[in-house]
Amino acid sequence: MIKFDAKFIATVDKVIMLAEKDEELLECIKCVDNESKELGMSFYEAFYNLMTILRSVEQETKEWLDKGRPVSQYLS
Repeated sequence: MIKFDAKFIATVDKVIMLAEKDEELLECIKCVDNESKELGMSFYEAFYNLMTILRSVEQETKEWLDKGRPVSQYLS
C-alpha cells in the first residue's frame, strides 16, 4: 500500500466534496471507488493511479502535438 501525505488526502477529499454538486464528477468518483474495491486497493491508491495515467497521457499528447503530427491520419 502506498503511503500518502496529508496534503494529497486533503486534495482528494476536496474533489469528493465537489462531487456532491457535480453529477458527472460524482459518477466518476463512484467508478474509481468501485474499481478500487474490485482491485483490492484503497480509493486513494486508485485515484493516484488514475491521476498518474492522466498525467502521462497529457505529457505524451503534448509531445506528439509539439512534433506537428497531423491528427487526420488517425481519424478514420
